Amino acid sequence: MTLKVLHSTTTNSGNNDYRTTRIFKFDDDKNPKTFKIRYGNRNGSQDLDCYIMDSSGVFQLVLTKYDLGFDFVSYVASDDDKKKNCDKALKLAENIIVKIYQ
Repeated sequence: MTLKVLHSTTTNSGNNDYRTTRIFKFDDDKNPKTFKIRYGNRNGSQDLDCYIMDSSGVFQLVLTKYDLGFDFVSYVASDDDKKKNCDKALKLAENIIVKIYQ
């Protein structure tokens, strides 16, 4: 099963708002699935949510930051730290989704 990123976007509006959304698909002929991971860091408050697309094309929430167990940085000051924290969160979410849905 291969993972294919369909869409990825990042918004960084200074010290108080950093958001990323990644939509990806498992390329499996038998049972393809499409997922969305949404990460946000706003003034020290972070969110990480995972969704799966249902048969109607609507993303349904399947995992939250509490389910994933990600250790967030309390306050992220530099752009490099924001990106590192986001990359770590996305990788963790993708790995857990692969384990569950593979």
